[in-house]
Amino acid sequence: MGKDLIDQLRTVLGLGIRTLQTEVSWCNPELLAFFHHEGFQPAPRFCLDLDLEKTRSPESFEFTTRGAYVFTRCGSLEEAKPLALKSISLGDVARIRFDPDLVELRELPEVREALEH
Repeated sequence: MGKDLIDQLRTVLGLGIRTLQTEVSWCNPELLAFFHHEGFQPAPRFCLDLDLEKTRSPESFEFTTRGAYVFTRCGSLEEAKPLALKSISLGDVARIRFDPDLVELRELPEVREALEH
């Protein structure tokens, strides 16, 4: 299905459009491989986001919980662990305890112990 969509984009958008751009998470190797197979190459720029709705500091539990989530999704539990522990110490226990994407992180002994206290 994805290949058919790319083929349609090449046909329909190919009339005068020289470049097609998309964004893919570095944590999604299957999708990266698909786009690479279709001829996409890394762009010579970085995509950066800034959430202007909230001011986040490294001491906010939103910042630490979000970091723990990102590292866990990328398979880096050792980098996620200190952020999760900091988040728990700042009071964000519910998200760490119940988020389905953080199951592996919760299984680490240090995180499990922090959640029990």
